Amino acid sequence: MDIDSLPSGARALVDANIFIYHTNPSVITSLTDYITEAEKLLRLPLRVTEVTAADITASHDLRRQYGLFVNDSINLACALRLGLVDIVTHDADFPRAPNIRVWEPTDI
Repeated sequence: MDIDSLPSGARALVDANIFIYHTNPSVITSLTDYITEAEKLLRLPLRVTEVTAADITASHDLRRQYGLFVNDSINLACALRLGLVDIVTHDADFPRAPNIRVWEPTDI
């Protein structure tokens, strides 16, 4: 789902990788939506939360169940602990987790 459709006031986990993805250098100069979307995110009332030992433990099962990479499974464990179903990311792996809605920038 396009990030512009994320409901106002929604609580969502932001996969920080959307701020640091590396891509073909020739593509970077044409990115516009990404810059706009990142700026929109920075204007949100973001809350940074810690990763707990319990999140790390829970991430092992999530990794095996849904075939996620380590960082993705930790992000998902944190989201589940916080009761979040919305994840802002450009990662194609999260839709494999049930009951998770993925919101993404459109030009990455």
